[in-house]
Amino acid sequence: MNRIVLSLAISALAYSSTNALAGNNCAPGLNCFSNGQATDADAINQNFHTLNNKIGTSGTSSTGTPGVKGDTGPAGPQGPKGDTGPAGPQGLQGPAGPASTVAGPQGPKGDTGQQGLQGPAGPASTVVGPQGPKGDTGPAGSSSPGMLIQSGMLTGNNSDPTWTLDKNSDWRTYRKYVAFGQSFKSTPVVQVSIGGIDASTNTGIGTRFIVRAESVSVNGFQVVMSTYGTSIVNGADAIWIAYGN
Repeated sequence: MNRIVLSLAISALAYSSTNALAGNNCAPGLNCFSNGQATDADAINQNFHTLNNKIGTSGTSSTGTPGVKGDTGPAGPQGPKGDTGPAGPQGLQGPAGPASTVAGPQGPKGDTGQQGLQGPAGPASTVVGPQGPKGDTGPAGSSSPGMLIQSGMLTGNNSDPTWTLDKNSDWRTYRKYVAFGQSFKSTPVVQVSIGGIDASTNTGIGTRFIVRAESVSVNGFQVVMSTYGTSIVNGADAIWIAYGN
């Protein structure tokens, strides 16, 4: 662009000089010279200065009005896939969902665990079971040389009019005599124990019952059964054994 302007300025200067040499009118704004006339250096410099200013002015062009925007061209082909970026930080844990009301399938049965420790014994029962039937009297035991042993069982119950152990009063006693099948030569030792009992209580307190032997002789003894307080004894069995000479 500067080359074109410079060319135009040189052409104008040549035109001005030609006109001056030809005696024609000068270009507007320039000093005119005639043939054979002495030329002033300041007038020539002024012409160059004027041309320089014209060159600078002609180098600036005004901008035209933008044209109508053209149609968008077709999209270019998709470029290659870029590298995967680094993973972002883990987000916060969301709130727990609602509890499920649907039970899952039952898992397999686990192994059997070790047996636990035995628990403490429960409280003793205060209810006595019914009395069983009376058993047969066993044969008399054999005695060692010089020793005689005899045994048996005695039953007492409220079918006997003298039985008062079911009357629920104070101290009550039932006595019944037992005769030995064979007399001893001297007073034997007699031991008596409870073989069975049919009893109850109306206060929740355990049954009170005592059995013992009294009035022992070479021919027999008395079985004594006793109770007291609120205990009610409907019947009992006493097992005895006697041994001696």
